[in-house]
Amino acid sequence: MPVKRRKLNSVASPLVQAEITAEPITFPDQRLLRIPQVALYLGCSVWAVRDLLHRGELTKIPLGRKHLIDRLEIDAYIERVKAKAAA
Repeated sequence: MPVKRRKLNSVASPLVQAEITAEPITFPDQRLLRIPQVALYLGCSVWAVRDLLHRGELTKIPLGRKHLIDRLEIDAYIERVKAKAAA
């Protein structure tokens, strides 16, 4: 018996849609970012950001069920990685 495939509706969030269309996203005057925003900021996947949080390389700020990450800490992480790569 053949498998019946159903078509899924593709409803992407604005962050995902902007990544698909390659539009630059800016976070004006926003210091605390959500995990998908951090992923776009770093140019990696959401799971890579979650891995950084799990390894303790980034610190999350819990706010209810959301986890926010300080942009200054992300910039400091980038500088640490750059310094380690240069050494």
